[in-house]
Amino acid sequence: MEKIYIWIIALMVLSALVTIIKPRIKGKMGEATVSMLLKKLDKNKYQVVNDVLLSAEGGNTRTTQIDHVVVSIYGIFSIETKNYKGQIYGSESSAKWTQNIYGHKYSFMNPIYQNYAHVKALNALLQSHGYENIPVFSIVTFPGDAVLKIKTTKSQVVKWGAVTKTVKKLSVQSVLLREDMDKILAILTNYMSTRTDTCKHVNEIKAAKYVKKQKEKSGMCPKCGGALVLRKGKYGKFYGCSNYPKCRYTAPVK
Repeated sequence: MEKIYIWIIALMVLSALVTIIKPRIKGKMGEATVSMLLKKLDKNKYQVVNDVLLSAEGGNTRTTQIDHVVVSIYGIFSIETKNYKGQIYGSESSAKWTQNIYGHKYSFMNPIYQNYAHVKALNALLQSHGYENIPVFSIVTFPGDAVLKIKTTKSQVVKWGAVTKTVKKLSVQSVLLREDMDKILAILTNYMSTRTDTCKHVNEIKAAKYVKKQKEKSGMCPKCGGALVLRKGKYGKFYGCSNYPKCRYTAPVK
């Protein structure tokens, strides 16, 4: 009987570990796929650095982690990879997007906002090394079996299979010499994250999410400190900031 209890406890612990680790493994698999696709770009014009950890420019964490940075003679590309299936709903201005899979809905941070933080960090790094006015392009990418129902005007939200095509489409004008491209690549290589760096970054994100939830529970907008007001939109009720339209923060009704 005692052995059965030990086995039950062991299975419970294993199940909990799988629940925690599975999303990370899934995310890394997606990043590995996009990394392989980016390697198909012309190496004389494009070079790829993965898992870059930079100091955040504002925001709730000290650092920001970029899935892929493509350094090219046409500028820099910041690419945020998501491995979410099902229907994906959202817009450029909404704080959260929604994943609808098999009738179950889950919310996640707007990856356009997420990548905007990456772009700001890259701009700051480039400027600190004397590279002014270098264009930094933002691309968010999802797997091929995702159904993207995203309302965008300027942002690039594409499927994995279209990521290299999108990079080429944005490659309009040459702005860097090959030697400058190599120098920037060397700078970014120094910021490739280690396992310890990643763990610290993940812990910072968890702490920031906790603070954000506490503010939402108290009826405070985590973005500007205004009051959260119950509103009704096209897709049902939600909480919006009282300082709208200056602040467009929204939170779902739970």
